[in-house]
Amino acid sequence: MRSRSKLFTVLVACWPRLLLPLRPVAQDRVFTADPGQSRVEFTLGATMHTVHGTFSAEIRNAALHTATGAAEGQLVVDAESGDSENKSRDGR
Repeated sequence: MRSRSKLFTVLVACWPRLLLPLRPVAQDRVFTADPGQSRVEFTLGATMHTVHGTFSAEIRNAALHTATGAAEGQLVVDAESGDSENKSRDGR
């Protein structure tokens, strides 16, 4: 009789945990970016005005580790693609 009592106590103690939904297993997610839509935007302070512009960029091997929230990958920026809407400045 005593073993039944202990078993009942264990089942009652574990019951709420059995009702909880199982957590989804964390999975890594790998991303690919469209090179035509990928860019780096910048803002620079200059004498009496602010310069805004873009560089084209390519994102390689981007991954998100959902378990830890860590991200990794490579961002490659084309330095010659700078566009600040001022051709003489962009040429330098």
